[in-house]
Amino acid sequence: MVSVVHRLKGRVRLKGKPLYRNKLLCLYLEESLSAMPFVKSVSANPLTGSLLVYFDEALSVEELTSKVEFLILNFKPIENSSKDCPKKASFKKANKPLFIASFETQNKPWHLMSASQVLGYFQVDPRAGLDERTAEARLNEYGPNQIPDVEPRSRWEVFLSQFKSLPIILLSLSSLFSIATGGLVDGIVILGAVFINSIIGYMTEYQSERLIFSLKSLVKPMARVLREGKEKIIGAEEVVPGDILILKPGQYVPADARVVESHQLTVDESALTGESLPVVKTSDVLSAEPGIEVPLADRVNMVYAGTFVTSGYGLAVVVATGVHTELGKIQLSLREGDTEKAPFEVQLEEISRKFIIISGGFCGLVFALGLVRGYGFFRVMKLAVSLAVAAIPEGLPTVATTTLALGVKRMKSRGILVRKLSAVYTLGEVQVICLDKTGTLTMNKMSVDRVYCGGKMLYPDDLKSEEKPELKELLKVLVLCNEAIVEYKNGKPAFTGSPTEVALLELAHKAGIDIEKLRTEYPLRVVKHRTDRSLYMATVHTVPFESHKKYIAVKGSPLEVLNLCSHQMIDGWILELSEEDKEALVDVNEELAYQGLRVLGVAFAEAVNNDCFELENNLYEGKKCNFVWLGLVALVDPIRPGAKEFIRRLHEAGIDTVMITGDQAQTGYAVAKELNLSNGEPIEVFDSSKLDLADPEVLSGLSRRVHCFTRVSPAQKLYIVKALKRAGKTVAMIGDGINDGPSLKAADVGISLGIAGTDVARSVADVIIEDDNLERLLEAIELSRNSSYNINRVVHYLLSTNLSEMIITPLALGLGAGEPFSPIQLLWINLVTDTAPGLALALEPPEEDLMKKPPKDPKEPIISNEELRDIFLESLILSGSGASAYLYGLLRYGQNNRATGLAFTSLTLAQVLHTLTCRSKGSGPNPYLFLTIVGSLMLQGLALTFPPLRSLLGLKGLTVGDAVVALGGAVFPFLLNQSLKKSKTKDKGENHEERRLHLQLGVGN
Repeated sequence: MVSVVHRLKGRVRLKGKPLYRNKLLCLYLEESLSAMPFVKSVSANPLTGSLLVYFDEALSVEELTSKVEFLILNFKPIENSSKDCPKKASFKKANKPLFIASFETQNKPWHLMSASQVLGYFQVDPRAGLDERTAEARLNEYGPNQIPDVEPRSRWEVFLSQFKSLPIILLSLSSLFSIATGGLVDGIVILGAVFINSIIGYMTEYQSERLIFSLKSLVKPMARVLREGKEKIIGAEEVVPGDILILKPGQYVPADARVVESHQLTVDESALTGESLPVVKTSDVLSAEPGIEVPLADRVNMVYAGTFVTSGYGLAVVVATGVHTELGKIQLSLREGDTEKAPFEVQLEEISRKFIIISGGFCGLVFALGLVRGYGFFRVMKLAVSLAVAAIPEGLPTVATTTLALGVKRMKSRGILVRKLSAVYTLGEVQVICLDKTGTLTMNKMSVDRVYCGGKMLYPDDLKSEEKPELKELLKVLVLCNEAIVEYKNGKPAFTGSPTEVALLELAHKAGIDIEKLRTEYPLRVVKHRTDRSLYMATVHTVPFESHKKYIAVKGSPLEVLNLCSHQMIDGWILELSEEDKEALVDVNEELAYQGLRVLGVAFAEAVNNDCFELENNLYEGKKCNFVWLGLVALVDPIRPGAKEFIRRLHEAGIDTVMITGDQAQTGYAVAKELNLSNGEPIEVFDSSKLDLADPEVLSGLSRRVHCFTRVSPAQKLYIVKALKRAGKTVAMIGDGINDGPSLKAADVGISLGIAGTDVARSVADVIIEDDNLERLLEAIELSRNSSYNINRVVHYLLSTNLSEMIITPLALGLGAGEPFSPIQLLWINLVTDTAPGLALALEPPEEDLMKKPPKDPKEPIISNEELRDIFLESLILSGSGASAYLYGLLRYGQNNRATGLAFTSLTLAQVLHTLTCRSKGSGPNPYLFLTIVGSLMLQGLALTFPPLRSLLGLKGLTVGDAVVALGGAVFPFLLNQSLKKSKTKDKGENHEERRLHLQLGVGN
């Protein structure tokens, strides 16, 4: 935005485009900066767009630059003002105090202040949050919580940028040489070629850039805050300083905030600090020695925008929003820098650079040979430069980006939203897909299948008539230990909440429980959420008419709840729970789990001892409060239609599948078996409750052969995804819940469902399946693989055809056979046979067996050494086409334009036909390629028959014999290259089968 032009002690000159010819902004900066501490004087010049500032040494240049950028971003000119500059006093009075206060408020050392100090500063109660009026006022004061994005370039900027490329510069130089040496017509023709190339580059680049920019606004993240004592979900951009954030597992952190309450709270900060493990957060005050700043990664009482809660629960007060967050500062500093390139883009640029060096060598050889043969300096220079322009594959990065952008467009038309362009390429390389069970492989439409209570198996329809006291107590716990909300519409209850908790309330309602009455009688006091360390939820309630007595309701993992219990209820009697009783309950639990049911254990306790429930860690650490076991609740979640076929087709495509679930091992095994996750092999299940004990290297080894990870927490999902990546796999993660956020972000490709997916999952996913149909993902993978193959075809075509042009010219000059092509003819070949055929190849349809091949190894280069040898061989064969026709012309006509016309026509036609060689054998019809070939042949026919164009290119009409020679010289290389391609395809097919066999046997990668 602004850059430092030069600096001296106590003085700096800044320059920025926003200041240029903006008198209002310049005056505003002068007034605002002058009023700041440590700033002595300011002078802004709208004619040059520069800002001169004198300041005390206590203020660093970086801090000053940051303040200036902040003021520019928040500058709002007065509406309906006259064109003349208003008086300085108006700015000083209206705008200065507001933005300076905003800047200073959001840049304090909050981590060194106590929670009460921070809350006092923002005048907010952590139990009530802000009121809506205050929140609205602060939103107007501080602005929306968002980072201004980089605007896409205008049409003119994209068009003018085409003239900055090396080939265009070379063409322009060639044009100047032509005009300087009397070749006015040649110079005009070359400039015309420059303009046509620029138009083609502009059209492809502008459309691609607009499509890429549109991907950024597909999903908007949400935030969970406390407003007027109630939990509220708002857009992340509406969060303001002083808001109380409610932090739960998988929750997206929308702004920088000071933690004021923490219950086993851990946050994944890898996106900001690079720390791979989740960080445990506390509300304690940090200390630091004077002059030493606490590193960002060590500020354990702060949470930062762009990070994710992995476990626990907490409250935090927002201290910075928008550009003042740590993430905002980083992104703001990178706004004018180059964006990070995807690996394939880097590879393409490297290929282009190497080819430029090779072509430079050939052009240097042509220049030297031309001088040796006695050609004039300008003539041989123009020939060398034209050859360089024709030979350099300047369209590679543009065509590749366009190919991926077209892939995004195709996917969007099929209900697949791609939010990151590089994901189009990476998706085709995916080797392992991790699938969340609930909501992804299953419908996430929970219903209670049966209840085991009092030693008896009961079904939902039987509960209303069942009089067992322990059943009534169990239903009571299911209602109280439950955060789902009930609302009555037309006298009928409607439940809102997680599918599991909604199913439990529906069961209680069906059994005749008055939910609202029960919750009123037992008011909620404390909630202990499920954590990584304790796989159960507990709530504490006041007992009716006995305020000194507390009722504790617990539900969760059957084994963990069972370990809490010392007693059980049978026929209304509270009896001791023996080890034999526990073993019998474990057997029942396993029997239910092996049927694919999700099983919950239910217990309660009544206590008068405050230490039993009020000490924060008592419940989490499993200390007994004389909990009474009530029974098991088994829920069913039907497999999503088409999920089994989806898994089968993934295996057919050579992609391994791993299921990740929070359910018990037995439940996970049953679902994995039904879906055939192991592809016919013995199913390997790993209980993730032991995951904390596993060494990262051991986990990487385990991940290669485990088909199902069970009892997994959000943090552990992250470990598993990272372990698979450490094992050298390209990993995709499919998830829909808020607890999938960290793992979706960590995966090479994060995939979320559009309907069932939560806002958090959609906000971090690279790919979103709009209608939740998993079959769409198979289409996306196929399109992605096809885009990758098409990029390879384009690179292959451009390198082979451009190299063929470079071989003929120095060969002819070296043998004393003259110039086979004039500079204008070389430019014509480049115009007719480069960009348009390349774009047509980028639109090749998928091969029939594309999804029956293993994924491409991401470590492999776009063009392998073997393929480079093929390209060189094809180039020699193509060169032979032009050379043979030129030799025939020399023998019949001598060194004149008839001979060059034969070489020119033969090579052009050969290159056009070579597009068919670069097609895939199994691809369907490509109408775009057909139209391109027809168009190229018509242009070439026009060049040979339209007198003005023929004269411009220096051609003579072809006789029947000449036409036969030129056509034969084009068809023979095509047939020869096709023959070589068939033999190569046969070998590759055998290699694919061998690699597939290796994958099935677990050999190699």
